[in-house]
Amino acid sequence: MNRFEVRPRFELRLAVTSEVMQAALEDATAQDGRSWARMPYAEFAVADDQRHMWSPRLAVCVHEPADDDPDPQLRLCCRFQPEPDVWTFYMAMAGALVVSACVAVAWICASWILGRDLLPPIIALGVASSLGGALYAASQFGQRMATHQMGGLAERLWLASCDAKARAHDHLPLREPVEGRVEMPCRPR
Repeated sequence: MNRFEVRPRFELRLAVTSEVMQAALEDATAQDGRSWARMPYAEFAVADDQRHMWSPRLAVCVHEPADDDPDPQLRLCCRFQPEPDVWTFYMAMAGALVVSACVAVAWICASWILGRDLLPPIIALGVASSLGGALYAASQFGQRMATHQMGGLAERLWLASCDAKARAHDHLPLREPVEGRVEMPCRPR
C-alpha cells in the first residue's frame, strides 16, 4: 500500500473486513474526545490544544464491497471539512451577502426605472461584492493555514489503515509515525 496524497476528497481501498477496520478506526480515534468512530462513519479532529478557527476535520465513510464486485475491498471515502460551527458561520455570511447583492440589484433596477440617482445602490452592490471577495479570500487563507493539520489527520488515518492491514495479517501494528517510512514494518505476533 502506498501513501496517499492529501486532497480535499480522496478514497482508499483496503483488503480487510469491516470488523477489522472498525477496530482500527476506534483505536485511532480513541486518542481524543473530539474524534469518533461508529461504523460506517468516523471523524478525525485536531486535538483541543492545537485547534484553531481554521482547523479541519477528516470525515471517513466506509463502504463494503458489493457481492458481485470483482475487487472485494473496503472503500474508504474521505473528505476534509471545516468544523460545523465554522461552516455554519461561513454559509450564513455567504447567504447574507447573496441576499444583499440581490437587494442592491433590485435597488439599482428600481432607481433606474424611477429615474433616481444610481450611485448609492451601485455602491451597495460594490460593498457586497467586496465583502464576498474578502470572505472567499478568508476561506482560502484558512485552507492554507490548515494544510499542516490536514497532513496530521491524514497521517492518523494512514496509521489506522496500517493498523487494519496488520490486524488482517495477524501482525502487530505500527502505532507511531516514523519519518520517511512508506511501508508499514509489521512484526509477527
